[in-house]
Amino acid sequence: MDPNNDGYAERLIEAICSAEVVCVFFFRVGQSLIMDLRPDVASEPWVVLAPAVETAYQRLLSFGSLRPALPLPDEITLAPWPDRVRQFQETGVMAACARRCQAVGGDALAAAAAQCFERLLVFEQSALRAMIRGVGMETVWQRDASME
Repeated sequence: MDPNNDGYAERLIEAICSAEVVCVFFFRVGQSLIMDLRPDVASEPWVVLAPAVETAYQRLLSFGSLRPALPLPDEITLAPWPDRVRQFQETGVMAACARRCQAVGGDALAAAAAQCFERLLVFEQSALRAMIRGVGMETVWQRDASME
């Protein structure tokens, strides 16, 4: 899936502009960007990074601990982000998140969204460094020392 060429980014932007609760999960870094923009007097709109979960049902249930003052959302827009974190910005999706946060929660919420994006970049850099170093990797084949 190429977010640049198949219209995926545009569809995601449309969802961000209308959904009350959006969860974009970033495979490469194991994190989810969660925007809960439900109007409620008990709680402000909210944007946060949370560790990825295995199923949509687990994400729904996680709102019980993430937002205990609010009931579980009636609907959640779930979207995977299959590419680099930087492409989330390059395709305009991050700008749509920032605009929506600004419209719903003002400067503070827009700033929180920007901080989440910056943290995603840091997570991605850390994951790439770990991959290059082989952290968490297992050697499948090793050259025989006698071949040297």
